Amino acid sequence: MHARAEQHLTQRAGQTIVHGGAMSDLSKMPISCSLRRFSIVQTQRTAINEEGWQFVSGEPLTAAEAKIANSAGVRFLELNGGGWAIKPHVSETQPGVFNLSYIEQQAPLVRSYGMAPLFSFCTRCIAPWQMTRPDFEPIRCLQHGTPSHFWSVWSNHAHDQVQRIVHEAARRMNAIGEENAPVIIDGFGDFGEPIFPQGLLGIGRDVHEMYPNQTLHVHPGYWCGDELAMKSLKQYTGLDTPPSDSSDEVAWVSFIRWYHDGMTQYIGASAEIYRKELPRARLMTFMAGGREPCDLGQDNSGLAKAVAPYGVAIRSTSSGGMYLGAASMGADKWSITERFERSWAILKRHATAAKFYGAQFWTEPPYPPGVDPFLIPARMFEAMSCGAVGFHEWVDHLLVQAGVYQAIASRAVIVHPLTHVAVYFPRLDHWIANDIHPEDFWRIASKLRRFMDYDVIDDRMILDGALRNYQCLVIPQATRMTAEELGILNQWARSGGIIVKRPEALREWPSYSRTLVGTEIIIASDMEDQSLITRVLESISDQGLVACDERPVYTTRCVEGWLILNLCEESQMVKVNGRSARIASGMFELIQ
Repeated sequence: MHARAEQHLTQRAGQTIVHGGAMSDLSKMPISCSLRRFSIVQTQRTAINEEGWQFVSGEPLTAAEAKIANSAGVRFLELNGGGWAIKPHVSETQPGVFNLSYIEQQAPLVRSYGMAPLFSFCTRCIAPWQMTRPDFEPIRCLQHGTPSHFWSVWSNHAHDQVQRIVHEAARRMNAIGEENAPVIIDGFGDFGEPIFPQGLLGIGRDVHEMYPNQTLHVHPGYWCGDELAMKSLKQYTGLDTPPSDSSDEVAWVSFIRWYHDGMTQYIGASAEIYRKELPRARLMTFMAGGREPCDLGQDNSGLAKAVAPYGVAIRSTSSGGMYLGAASMGADKWSITERFERSWAILKRHATAAKFYGAQFWTEPPYPPGVDPFLIPARMFEAMSCGAVGFHEWVDHLLVQAGVYQAIASRAVIVHPLTHVAVYFPRLDHWIANDIHPEDFWRIASKLRRFMDYDVIDDRMILDGALRNYQCLVIPQATRMTAEELGILNQWARSGGIIVKRPEALREWPSYSRTLVGTEIIIASDMEDQSLITRVLESISDQGLVACDERPVYTTRCVEGWLILNLCEESQMVKVNGRSARIASGMFELIQ
């Protein structure tokens, strides 16, 4: 095992597969498709996996392109681009006057292609006439105090138009027999988040669409400078105004927690409305945020907890993260395997929360997607290792790489991963640093993926009982825990749980009066990453690992067997429970 822990994966050179499918000249929009049912899963009728693994993408297609998509396993066409998304400033241009005819027009066309429509709502936007209401309270930028063109998140009227449009859309969907259709609720943040502060790429585009000839105040940041927000802040934190930085740790954490809770409560209220109006629909919401800058307002575990009671699935836009599918943001300095490993912690942060709180899980790659066919099996392996029931692909990529999808579609199935190790995401440290993902967390979690699958949990999940699902907790980076969290962790350790952490003290926050204790804690002997990882491997040695030729392969243990991915340039011989199998380069297998 230790020799294996010292091996390194080789870099995969890009390769090209040419597919002869015709490309569309039409405007683009996503597609969704269902691959193969692995086994019958007992679900409620609102569940997304009634028909097995679902595969999403989108764009308007020609009949010829639809035939290609069907051969690759596509089941849904997402009505998102081409002006098809349901947005209030387009769909209700005057009070009570609705422009939703495309629901009746496009759904039959999609059905004629042998697919089902997937409706996309962005009800965060508002029609211009709403801003003439005497009670309109706009969201305001905290930095400049400047209003934008949306209701304050903290307004009691923020969901008024949401209710009306969803009610009317539901009536039309029911009339044409689409009451079971998949529906995306409240998406279109900069990176696909269901969040409400202004950005430049998502909601910001809608503002410019509404007011094409105006100079608009649209930018990322904290959007809580309105009077209603300040009143809520005072009520829940005792603060008169938000702190400008994290120098006062208690005030800053209180502010960030309140800010995230406001966003989470908003999407929870939206989920309640959608479920009431669409009781049989397959609802889903996006989860993105990538490296989680605090001002995006997305609370990953809180979002999953808020929407799960309404049968809303999580669709993570971090499949492949910002690294696996694109050589952007410095990702080109890493090999394919290193990019795969760095993406894993981001995706598992979303998938673990969805699993723990009972929300079904879908994956979606960032846009624009990577075009290397070598990455397609890796993305499918990602999704399956997260227990996903849905897989999104962008139509351009799908059409170009249809041959790859046709070849591997039968391999993609719903599985039920078994993970005994969790990695701790230090939200307190992250919030106080007010930065992207803590680098030590990210680096060690990435290296750990070379040897095993794992989940990612945070303080909320620990307080809600997540530790009962694991044998070992890895704490790559943390210096602060609340007294309640620290107490639960110590009790779990005394009951046999194994904690692997760095030597630095982990103290009760904010008093710093107590440290992490417990009789069954393994402390890494030095600051070397390999030492910490070796301790983790030792702690679960009885679980067994997959043996392979000379280089490691990526593995996920599941109820159905072992899921194995080979990202090396050569094929690999693996042995699982006495059974040998050769896995082709860039391919995955489920060995039962």
